[in-house]
Amino acid sequence: MEGTLRLIAWMERHAGAWGAAGAVLLFAFWNALARDVALPPAVHTTLQLATTVLITVGVAGHQLEQGTHPASWVGWAGAAAVGMGFWGSLLLMCAGLLLFGIAIVRCKVHRPTSGVFLAVGAGLLLLSTSLAPGFGTDNSVPMPLEWLLLMDAGLLLITKAMVDLALAAATEQERSAAA
Repeated sequence: MEGTLRLIAWMERHAGAWGAAGAVLLFAFWNALARDVALPPAVHTTLQLATTVLITVGVAGHQLEQGTHPASWVGWAGAAAVGMGFWGSLLLMCAGLLLFGIAIVRCKVHRPTSGVFLAVGAGLLLLSTSLAPGFGTDNSVPMPLEWLLLMDAGLLLITKAMVDLALAAATEQERSAAA
């Protein structure tokens, strides 16, 4: 039991940094897929694994901070979908981030604006990924610029939300240490 509590405390302390780093890598990972960048298999796998671990730990750590708030179940569903989505369906990952953003707004443990940015960014990414011609299926046709820009807008909002959560967590940790 003590080991579990230490892991939970560690995840809560490091969620901000890991989530922000994961969001930056998500931007790189997603753009490599959308623009059909030919990465060596080892680099692609490493990028995907690092992105998955960082953003999943970040989301789970922030979700742990929301604890047992009545609306936190939405965030737990989102956290599970984020981790599973990277290895199954990227749309599931987008839906998970959308749910996690909604949970942030509903629980009000974190800044609600972070949840709004996260939900809107994930929604844009979900919409553009599901409707963009050829994304993830037929990369023989270059994706139109407007779809790439819409995806990038969603990714930037996701990154902004995760960095905002990281800054809020760092500020709170500094306040706690000073008290």
